[in-house]
Amino acid sequence: MTQDRFQAIFWPLAFIIVASIVTWWKAPSDLALFDKSRIIGPDAHYWLVVLTEFITTGEWHNTVIERSNAPYGESWFRTHPFLMALYAIYFPASFWFSTADSINLAGMLIAPVLLVLLPVAAMWSAAPLLGRARFWCMPILYFLPSVFSQGLVGRADHHLFLLLIFALAFGCVLRALSGREAYQENILRWAFAGGMMHALAIWVSIEALLFLLIAFTGLGVKWLTAAVSGRSPLQMARVNQAFCAGLACVLLAGAIAETPPASILALPVDRISGAHVLMAVLALLVWSGYIALIRRRTGAGSAGKDLVLLIGLTGLAGAIMFVAVPDFFRGPLSTVEHPDIKQFIHERTTEMKPVMDYVWKRQVSAMAGPLLAFPALMILFAVRRKIAADTLAWSYVAFNLAIFSALTLFYKVRFGTYPAYISVIPLAWLIGAMFTTAQSRFGILAGGLTVTLPALTVIFWPLYFILLSPLSNDRQPLSEWCQRGMLTQALNKQPAGKTVLASIFAGPQILYETSHSVIGTPYHRNQAGILDSYTIMRASPPEQAKSIIDRRGIDYIALCHLAPSAAAYRSGSGGASFYDLLKSGAELPWLEAVELPTDVAGQYRIYRVRRPNN
Repeated sequence: MTQDRFQAIFWPLAFIIVASIVTWWKAPSDLALFDKSRIIGPDAHYWLVVLTEFITTGEWHNTVIERSNAPYGESWFRTHPFLMALYAIYFPASFWFSTADSINLAGMLIAPVLLVLLPVAAMWSAAPLLGRARFWCMPILYFLPSVFSQGLVGRADHHLFLLLIFALAFGCVLRALSGREAYQENILRWAFAGGMMHALAIWVSIEALLFLLIAFTGLGVKWLTAAVSGRSPLQMARVNQAFCAGLACVLLAGAIAETPPASILALPVDRISGAHVLMAVLALLVWSGYIALIRRRTGAGSAGKDLVLLIGLTGLAGAIMFVAVPDFFRGPLSTVEHPDIKQFIHERTTEMKPVMDYVWKRQVSAMAGPLLAFPALMILFAVRRKIAADTLAWSYVAFNLAIFSALTLFYKVRFGTYPAYISVIPLAWLIGAMFTTAQSRFGILAGGLTVTLPALTVIFWPLYFILLSPLSNDRQPLSEWCQRGMLTQALNKQPAGKTVLASIFAGPQILYETSHSVIGTPYHRNQAGILDSYTIMRASPPEQAKSIIDRRGIDYIALCHLAPSAAAYRSGSGGASFYDLLKSGAELPWLEAVELPTDVAGQYRIYRVRRPNN
């Protein structure tokens, strides 16, 4: 076994072992893997509700959560790849534990497992640019706050899973963009694989269409540079064609897997469907048509003519897409009809706010990687003669880092994991370059010791923000005012199978931890449940709320009386809203206050709706 081969096996294995120990060490000392209250966040509870439905019903195409948006049910837009990742942990556990405990175990372990695997994927994806320096990617990425916080035990949402796929897709595109002979020999294979991985990312979440747009841009620039320089633009067109072929294949498989036969003609744009297959097929036809026309051309061509031809074909494809699926260009939330829905969902969802809305410590922690990566890139391009073969690939890294950093700073903090991942590539290059330079001048031992301190600083300085600095924003989220676990414990002491009106953000946890049904959840497909939840709470006079309560068959109303009144709960008439009355403890003849333990009553009020069968 060669030394390079040995290191390629040894360092990832060593990292997995050490990272697994650190991940377990940073978990709470009183961690209970089968305790449902340890699951973190509405998305995690929602996924485990979906997993429970899948396991108990065995229905692959079951796309309705019956106990949400009661009594009508909520259509869910999540897809199966992440569900299968959860199932991969649940299934072996089910041989030793009960179904409920195995589901909870899957929810507790999925994020730490992904946190350990992600840096290894990052190391692989950066290999074309870094050589042996790629091993530095693993510790750097693991300790970046925006990634580290996603790997908490109990955080069973799909974001880290999507980042893992993004890393693999990014690595495939880097190999297709690389000018090194080793990758040029298999450039069509890497382009095809890149298309497949981007399709898988879209299958997981439609937000990955942004990844696809950037990849199209990178590969399109590779074609354009070849056309301008006269270096076989036809070959680069085939690279783009291969990418689109891989994209179309996996999107077709995903659309078939996710679509019930009865809904085959439906073209939703908020989850993978025939609309996305059509997009990929049209992109494939654009490049195939370009190649066919170029082959038939008899006269001399030029980069300008080729570009005009490609723009024309792309415009035609876009027109077809617009006519066939007009909602595609409006985005995944195009089905949201009421203008207040986004406000209701985003009001207390911290990940939907830009980093610039947070206190400075949170801003620095979220951007810890890019803050160092941009100077590293400046150094790298200053000595670009050393990366001549990979100039386009490094430009692609810089472009992605700029795009995702801007999105994180000014749009939504939920994009923060992507600039964090991308930033490790220039940072690993910088550390590797420092070690190489120092060892060549001072020897292996002295050179290594010289660079150790700055290398450790780059790796571990973000830990300050994890261990010593508060990461909360200026406004406390609802979960800090009231512990939802107390609410579900109180609801579990009431008769089973009732319908509960509570905060839409508490909805998924109530579904997972109790047998009750809920009205609202913080997801755009549950528009009716969200609107009714807020209409009831801001009703004035309260009799306006009762008609919806009766229509929905609501049995219990729960609210956190410690939280400041949400702006969306204010009455449009200017008087006291139904929410204000309940929060103040006012008595209504058709409501009965539920007696609660002192600790629960210190945070929540629960009312029972008086009716003959309740």
